[in-house]
Amino acid sequence: MKNLQKALLAVIAGSVMTMSAQAALSYAGQPYAGVKIGQYSPDDAEDDAFSYGVYGGYKFTPEFGLEAEYLTTSDTDAYEDSVEKSEYSADVLGLYATYDYVFPTTALYAKGRLGVAKNEIDVEYKDKVFNTRVC
Repeated sequence: MKNLQKALLAVIAGSVMTMSAQAALSYAGQPYAGVKIGQYSPDDAEDDAFSYGVYGGYKFTPEFGLEAEYLTTSDTDAYEDSVEKSEYSADVLGLYATYDYVFPTTALYAKGRLGVAKNEIDVEYKDKVFNTRVC
């Protein structure tokens, strides 16, 4: 997917999520869910991966809640030349406690999360000369 398409998709998804987030400000005691898209950029990789996933949570009070997420990436080149090639993909699982602060006299709020996340990266190496793969 080209960068312009990714940017357009991010703007549209962000607009839809912003509308639902503003509507959910007063819904304590309610579950919520959403989607995430973005870019995954590990060090020393040639290309950044397209990242996407889902999240869901529950607001116990107007301020405090619990949220879980799952993110994954597309297979992306980490390194490639005429002799060898390596690709990577990643998965992220997270569980967080959330805190929402509503700014007085506005429809804006700030959200903080504190929790744990497991990040797993799979790398696949291919030798082009001998046509062998190592995972």
